[in-house]
Amino acid sequence: MQNLLQKYKPTIGIEIHCQLATKTKLFCRCARETSSELEPNQHTCEVCLGLPGALPRINEHAVWQAIRFATAAKSSVSKQSFFMRKQYFYPDLPKGYQITQLTHPIGMGGSIELPSGGSVLLDRVQIEEDAGKILHKGKSSLVDLNRAGTPLIEIVSAPDMHSIDEALEYVKTVYRLVRFHKISDANMEKGNFRMDLNISLSPVNSKELGVRCEIKNVNSFRFAEKAINYEMLRQFQILEENQKIKQQTRGYDPDSDTTFPMRDKEDAHDYRYFDDPDLPVLDCGSQLKMDLDLEVDPIEAEKNLIKAGLNQETTTYFTESKANFNYLKECQKNLKNSKNLGKLAAFFMTEIKSNKEQDQNLEIFELFDPSKLAEIFNLVDGGVLSSKTAKKAADLYYKNKGLAILDIAKANGLIQVQDESKIKEVIQDVLDKNPKQLEEYRAGKTKLKGFFVGQIMKVSSGNFSPSLVQKILDKLLNA
Repeated sequence: MQNLLQKYKPTIGIEIHCQLATKTKLFCRCARETSSELEPNQHTCEVCLGLPGALPRINEHAVWQAIRFATAAKSSVSKQSFFMRKQYFYPDLPKGYQITQLTHPIGMGGSIELPSGGSVLLDRVQIEEDAGKILHKGKSSLVDLNRAGTPLIEIVSAPDMHSIDEALEYVKTVYRLVRFHKISDANMEKGNFRMDLNISLSPVNSKELGVRCEIKNVNSFRFAEKAINYEMLRQFQILEENQKIKQQTRGYDPDSDTTFPMRDKEDAHDYRYFDDPDLPVLDCGSQLKMDLDLEVDPIEAEKNLIKAGLNQETTTYFTESKANFNYLKECQKNLKNSKNLGKLAAFFMTEIKSNKEQDQNLEIFELFDPSKLAEIFNLVDGGVLSSKTAKKAADLYYKNKGLAILDIAKANGLIQVQDESKIKEVIQDVLDKNPKQLEEYRAGKTKLKGFFVGQIMKVSSGNFSPSLVQKILDKLLNA
């Protein structure tokens, strides 16, 4: 790869096909396929079967979702948009054409800001319908049209990426964006988020792009990395042999970790696009006035949470969906000391999320009331609970939902002891029972302080104020 990069500049453009989160298909009222248990062709009608005389009718919610993405990606949203017919034959496309957009897509331009600080320019965002599936069984091929007509957005980047790392960061960022805003569930195993990878090589000092090859329908980040890497090396070998790259559509075989030719690459004119006569101009004015609910950007939110003291794993969890982020914001709203947000988030991950595996099917707001979680940390901050008794209080609340945390703490003896005379009495008793360790400490083995703290917390069941324990213990140890 090093030899390649010394002589050639890779250029990568990516088309992402992302199914929109709607209840029905794009041009009919058939349910959008969401279950793997469906019978083949169960969710079909005369429209998605392409029967003569059937007329499409646009799904307004799909348009709204497409506008939400275009707005989030800083694209210029078209007030009027057009649908076109893309002519090509494929067994899982019963009409013989795909309804898509070309000259007046829903969004033009825009960019995706990357966590690393760079950005990738977009060419356009367009709405289109998905095709069905072909299932190969032995020597037979069967067609399942449950997916035919499912609403997609095709997110077309400019040829603006020049490394595998940049390309992967881009697709992962788009993936997070559509999931965070519930534009798509982006289930890659079901093919709801697929990538077409356009790759070319050109001499390092050349201003012209090389001949591109497109790798179709890659549905995993790992496969995308491997496919780009293989294709770059394949093209490099061809160029080093003074041969010409042939513009092609290729597939990726994960078993052999290679790309393979599918057909010569078509250009737009090969598809004989024309305006769909059954669909009027799409007037987006009403959708543009709707509340798009895009005030939070997951990448910006991630940066702010890391600044607030959350580690990367915890931050990723709380920015993987808007529900998770809103949960944390609700906790923060109820915290008296916002500096405790990082500790609260870590506590949630270790003591609630990890320990409540049997209830992981619950929504995050059902898992643990955010105001109660904030109350626990308010009590810790006020010295009422210790970090140890906070865990007990959380566990007891989980079993007795509805009770106030303070009431639970009082009923179960979890209130932190602030009585200095009582704490001093217990500490003195611990020192008296461990004369050997006390003598060694005073002789210079100061690490034994941890031993005494452990004994005190054991006797007190963790209910003594840690700050008072430290203060009184230091005084008695050095008496």
